[in-house]
Amino acid sequence: MATSIEVQKQSVKQLLESGKSHPFVIPEYQRPYAWTDDQVITLFEDLWDFASNQVEEGDLKTYFLGTVVSYENEKGEQEIIDGQQRITSLFL
Repeated sequence: MATSIEVQKQSVKQLLESGKSHPFVIPEYQRPYAWTDDQVITLFEDLWDFASNQVEEGDLKTYFLGTVVSYENEKGEQEIIDGQQRITSLFL
């Protein structure tokens, strides 16, 4: 059986909004959430700096959150294969 891979470039906002129609789930085989406070703070400071510079400079640059790999299962949920720590941090 052939498997196809679809790549979608999305903004952080688009990614998070996609959870409204296709909820995010963390499969059982994924490791538990393990980020430290320092890692979460680093992510949010980086996002804050990026957003602040956008406003000051008036440019429309993009922010690279990193690769998030998901699989839409038979229930229409997005199973997070890679990027679970970042996604979970954003939701927390």
